[in-house]
Amino acid sequence: MEKIETDYLIIGAGFSGMAFADLMATRSQADLVIVDRRHQPGGH
Repeated sequence: MEKIETDYLIIGAGFSGMAFADLMATRSQADLVIVDRRHQPGGH
C-alpha cells in the first residue's frame, strides 16, 4: 500500500471540489489530492 501525504484531500470532483482545487492551486503552494468514485471530473 502506498502512503500519500498532502495538505488538502478533496473528496469529490464535482463543481465544488474542482472550484476549491482551482482556488487553492492558484493562491497557495499547497499539495492537493482529489478523489472521486468516477473516472472523470464534473459531477452529475
